[in-house]
Order: sequence, then structure tokens, then C-alpha cells
Amino acid sequence: MKKIIFLLPLVFVLNSCISSKKIAEISTTTEKIAKNNFISNYKILYNKNYKFAAIYKRLKKDINGDIPVKIMLYDIKNNKIIWGRKAINAKVEWISKNKLQVRYISRDKKHKTLFYDTKLKKILYK
Repeated sequence: MKKIIFLLPLVFVLNSCISSKKIAEISTTTEKIAKNNFISNYKILYNKNYKFAAIYKRLKKDINGDIPVKIMLYDIKNNKIIWGRKAINAKVEWISKNKLQVRYISRDKKHKTLFYDTKLKKILYK
């Protein structure tokens, strides 16, 4: 009985984990999408459960000294890009498994933050 109580949580943990083989497959597919859209010098950030990838690239400084960042959100399961945007001096990060945060500078030079919610499939502004 003690063995079952010990092993049962372990089985649930192992079942919920993504195998390293699956992660490798996801990485390969996402790399192809990134290369097709950005060619080189891009970064890929996966959410916690590897269902979505934020792919972004910092472009060359413009005449104002700002650095445009091209961002896209890739739905791995459905194999499609679900959102994209260009933002000035953007910082991109996952703040939960369903929310991507993008901090950027608006055209009127104010610091802004937006969130893309993958469950709601829409942008939320702070």
C-alpha cells in the first residue's frame, strides 16, 4: 500500500511532463517558423507547457535611436502564427503559461505594457 501511495503521484508527474524527444520536435518546428520569418538573429521564448512560442527579433536602430522589435506568437499545437506586432524597444517575456508580456515605448514616448492572453486569444492592456 505504501508503494502505491508513493508511486501514484510520481506517475501523475511523469505523465504531465513533456518528454525531451517532444521538446526537440517542438524546437525543430519552431526554429523553421522563426527562420522563415526572421532569417537570423531571432530569439524564441517558450511558455511553461511548450504550447506557445514567442519569437522576436531586434531590428536595426532607426534615425531616432529607437530599436524596433518584431514579435510574433506561434501556436505550436495548431501550427500557426496567432499574433504579431512591431514595438519600439520591446522586452518580451512569459509571465504565466497563458500570458505573454510585452513592455515597449509608444509613439508618444511613454512606457507601455501589453499582455497577450493565449486562453482568451486577445490583447489586454495595462
